[in-house]
Amino acid sequence: RFKKLGFDILTVQYYPKPKFVEYSVNELTIFFWQRIKRINLSLVKKILAGNKIKEIFFKDDPDPNYRTNLPTEEEIKEFNINVKKGWLSDEEYSQLIKKSNIYIAPREYEGIGMGFLNAMANGSVIIASNNPTMNEYIENGVSGYLYDIKNPKKIDFSNIKVVQENARKKIGNGYIVWQNQQKDIIKYIESSINQKNKTIKFVLFCIYCMYSPILEILRKVKRFLEKGFINQ
Repeated sequence: RFKKLGFDILTVQYYPKPKFVEYSVNELTIFFWQRIKRINLSLVKKILAGNKIKEIFFKDDPDPNYRTNLPTEEEIKEFNINVKKGWLSDEEYSQLIKKSNIYIAPREYEGIGMGFLNAMANGSVIIASNNPTMNEYIENGVSGYLYDIKNPKKIDFSNIKVVQENARKKIGNGYIVWQNQQKDIIKYIESSINQKNKTIKFVLFCIYCMYSPILEILRKVKRFLEKGFINQ
């Protein structure tokens, strides 16, 4: 759309550096941080139904103006839910991600999605709503799992080992591409600045050409007035 309007476009896609952890996917260890109302434990139970769950790390720290739907005592026992309240240090958060072979993206949409991308860089398999930016990185059933947030259904994890391997290849290759794209960004900015400077100079030159006769008249008036005052 922007290209059609004549804008100078550079398309890039961020990827974090891979730091893979070796996960077994025979049992599911899940990290779920409820940040909004719509993606909650009830939804998680629907998409994970029937699968063998070893543990769920449930982070209780919602986004502003939202409230967490805390698990019941029965749910805590049934799914071995480990509730983590409040903000975690970087180290604490990192350790939980490293223990989790499944990461559930906490929002319907993301600007970039640093949370799920960093989990992906650790080697976790991502489950996310089928919306940007998640679906710009994940192909459903190939490099992760996407669900319809309006009609969430049970996910088939029978190919999870293949999905995990594909996801690691994707983020590994993506990181290499991103390294080269960073150089392209610098060139793009420098080119834009140079072009902008040329445009500004051209506009100023046009203004000068348009108004130079008036400026010359004003200079003559100024000189005349100064000369008259000096003589007086």
